[in-house]
Amino acid sequence: MKNLIVGEKSYCTAPTPLSHCARHFPSLVFYRAFVANVLRSSRLAKRGTYTEEDWVRSCIKILADLEKVGVRFEIEGLDHLSRLESPCVIVANHMSILETVVLPAIIRPFIEMTYVLKQS
Repeated sequence: MKNLIVGEKSYCTAPTPLSHCARHFPSLVFYRAFVANVLRSSRLAKRGTYTEEDWVRSCIKILADLEKVGVRFEIEGLDHLSRLESPCVIVANHMSILETVVLPAIIRPFIEMTYVLKQS
């Protein structure tokens, strides 16, 4: 996945052929890359050197790893993020845990962000 560029209106996964392993064992291929990414990020965080740029980079890598196993993204309305002049709330519908690690790759290149969590 290419980095999202401020000013773009949308992002759509480019059609690419899948590797043999990705086609037959997508979960294995993805989770191997995902765990390696989490471990790398964890090491940096424990050393106190995990920056915002590292955060975005690791989230973009997760999107790229998902695309490598056949997940296709179609993201529209990015131009709205680049035109924001005040804070806003972006609400996710919690379809999976992946939105937690994917949203920073989409939002953070345009605006600063943080998560607000509710304890139930």
